Order: sequence, then C-alpha cells, then structure tokens
Amino acid sequence: MEAVAACLGQNVLGRVPETAFWQALPRLRTQCGIELSCGAIHYYQENARALAQKNALQRGDFAEFLHLIRANGHSSFESCQNVYCASDPRHQGLSIALALSQSILEAGGGAWRMQGGGFAGTIQAFVPAPLLEAYCAAIESVFGPGSCYRLKLREQGAVQIGERDVNAISGWRGRDHLPEPERRMQQDVHPALRFPAGRHPAGGG
Repeated sequence: MEAVAACLGQNVLGRVPETAFWQALPRLRTQCGIELSCGAIHYYQENARALAQKNALQRGDFAEFLHLIRANGHSSFESCQNVYCASDPRHQGLSIALALSQSILEAGGGAWRMQGGGFAGTIQAFVPAPLLEAYCAAIESVFGPGSCYRLKLREQGAVQIGERDVNAISGWRGRDHLPEPERRMQQDVHPALRFPAGRHPAGGG
C-alpha cells in the first residue's frame, strides 16, 4: 500500500482519498502493477465494510453482517489475492476450503472468509446450527481429522484482567462467584453484540 501511496504523493494510502485513487488508476496500473492496484482496491473497500459490519451489529442486523463477511471473503480472493502464494500455486488448500464452504453454506444463510495473514492461513465460517455437523464432516473429509475447529464466543467480549484475576484463574468458579462490580460489568453487554442463538463460528483450513 505504501508503494501505491507514494505514487499519489503520500506515505500511507489512508491519506489518499478514494476518489483520487480511482482517477489515478490508469497510471497506477502501469507504475505499480496490477497486483498492488488490486490490493489497494481491497484496502478501500474493506475499510468501508469494517464500518458497515460494526453498524450492522449495533443495530442487530446479523443477516447484513453475514452478507458483508461474504463480500469480504470474495474481495480477499479476487482483489487482495492472498488466498494462496503466487510462487507456489500448487498448494491452494484455502481455495478448496472456501469453495467447499460456499457449496454448503451459501443456500443456508452462512458465511465464510479467509482469516489471518493469508497465504495458506485459515478460514472462518459462520455456520447455521442445522448445517454444523455436515459442514465439519465435509471439511475434515478433505483436510483430515481435527482440521475444523468449533469456536465459542463469550458474550462479554474483551475485558481487562487484573493481577488479582490472574492469581484466581486456577480457582475460577463462574460469573456468579465474581464480586458484584465485576458481575455487573460482564452483564453490561450491548444486545446486538451477542452472538445469535443457533449460530456457530467455525474455523478450518
């Protein structure tokens, strides 16, 4: 992104208006090449999607959130092009995992995307409960036992852990045994940020 930004007179792409990027695309295609130009397209679109995902969760529109997750996945594959390493195209496990996920989840309301740094990393899938067993079985039939992880998300999100909490972890007995202030803090979660019942995030690859 810095190379594209430099061609537009800035040191980081975030300081370049998106309209200026599109206007300069014919020149960037020659100066920076197709790969970097496509990566910049992903950068602008993904920034907008991240904000839209936050807004969708805050208003409780989980269907729209999943739609944006799917859009992110397609952009990673098509624009960012980091699903596999171009120097070793024989190994495209993530490509297979994403295509398999789409074949199972597209009609059932799920979502899938690459997760992590790319280049043979992992994928993240949001799997409706009725499809969970079939999905995990399909992933493991291709990539082997243990390749599909069922993840559980805490309703509370991120919280700061103090020294007293660290010392007490070995004796953890659940939220009901917390002192009243901590218990209230853990209960004070925006309803839209709670993972809907019947949805399971799963990772594989």
